[in-house]
Amino acid sequence: MKRYIITLATALAAITSLSAQSQNFKLGQWSEIHNSILKELNRTYVDSLPVGRIMRAGVDAMLEELDPYTIYVPEEENEDFQMFISKTYGGIGAIIHKKVGENVIINEPYAGSPAEKYKLQCGDEIIAIDGVPTKDLTSKESSDRMKGKPGTTVIFKVKKARTDDTLDINIVRERIQLPDIEYSGMLDDSTGYILLTGFTDKASSELRSDFQTLKKQGMKRMVLDLRGNGGGLMSEAVNIVSLFVPKGSLVVT
Repeated sequence: MKRYIITLATALAAITSLSAQSQNFKLGQWSEIHNSILKELNRTYVDSLPVGRIMRAGVDAMLEELDPYTIYVPEEENEDFQMFISKTYGGIGAIIHKKVGENVIINEPYAGSPAEKYKLQCGDEIIAIDGVPTKDLTSKESSDRMKGKPGTTVIFKVKKARTDDTLDINIVRERIQLPDIEYSGMLDDSTGYILLTGFTDKASSELRSDFQTLKKQGMKRMVLDLRGNGGGLMSEAVNIVSLFVPKGSLVVT
């Protein structure tokens, strides 16, 4: 019996190994075909080949065969993706205001942010970002130019609100973390209130902590405000629901 079990296990291992080899062979074969097609198109296509566009279209079409949630995020969109799933981005850490045809105005630097460290203050005008006048930019374009990989430098030409001095300020970008919970507190002696603006990778732990704090303050019921919540990670949403439903409840299928 022992010999039979060992032989069967060996056979199963061999089948698994062959299956993996077959899968790897197919992947290698398709990679070669893919590269050959691109090379041939590049050599013989009647017009210049839009390589970037057709490569992206090919990747998106491939992933559409799987499910709606498997997507490709190119490097240039990574900051937006990180902002979506974790509310983090590389930048200076400030709320800005911008009217059409006017300079960018600093509304509020975040505490401990590069903007605060380099003494940007409420009312300061950003005249140019890396030499590009902000009057010619939209609010989004200005914000995008302020963002970048942590550790890189962005150069601002700033008109100080208090002195009217114009200065060139070099600011080193850092990783900025925004909270999911914008407000948490008691509305009255027994009613708690939490404003949750996203479901990022720390949302459930932040909410659990604030929930427990409010319970210690006498909370017997709670308002969970999801207005303006842009969504995020399903796993975090499920973890949050688990705070309020019996263990083992079906939350999502």
